[in-house]
Amino acid sequence: MPLYIMCNPSDLGSECANPHDTRYFPERLLLFDRHPGGIGIAAQARPLFAELLQAALELLVRCECSGGTGCPNCVQNFSCSEYNEVIDKQAAIIILKGVIQAEEIYREGLK
Repeated sequence: MPLYIMCNPSDLGSECANPHDTRYFPERLLLFDRHPGGIGIAAQARPLFAELLQAALELLVRCECSGGTGCPNCVQNFSCSEYNEVIDKQAAIIILKGVIQAEEIYREGLK
């Protein structure tokens, strides 16, 4: 995100799933301002959503790390309260490809 909008990585938060939680969580990509009341970064990201998804996919595919959990450069998040326990690099690639495809189909339907 800092390559697209002036911010620090600590300005944004994302949802980190707890693998031991039995409550229902909807399938989603959640990105939010970490500052109380927000500072507008998530709102600035919205029009760039498709471009951000594509950049994230490219970062994952190009990263040369080994192992299924990826690395801090591609998929791990230091601020994850669950210590990246449920992170899977290949799953992230599959999910991003699916979301990108769904976004493209949605945009085509708007035309």
